[in-house]
Amino acid sequence: MDVESEKKVIPAKNLIQELKNFRDREARRRKWKKFMVLQNPVIVQIAKVMPETPEELSCVKGMGVAKVEKFGNDILRILEKWK
Repeated sequence: MDVESEKKVIPAKNLIQELKNFRDREARRRKWKKFMVLQNPVIVQIAKVMPETPEELSCVKGMGVAKVEKFGNDILRILEKWK
């Protein structure tokens, strides 16, 4: 793997971990199972797509209206740090 592509992979892994940490905190706070907040494939897709608006976030499979309303602003704030 060349250095340039490695730089792109590492931040993506760190972003995914940050999104998982957010999911875990929300699950504990709400006393929900983790998958009820965000499933791993949804987190990976969010990190790939890097949506910038609630509308773009709602286009990610697994991010319905209710999840965007509950978690969208927090997710978008996390993504903003990675741009």
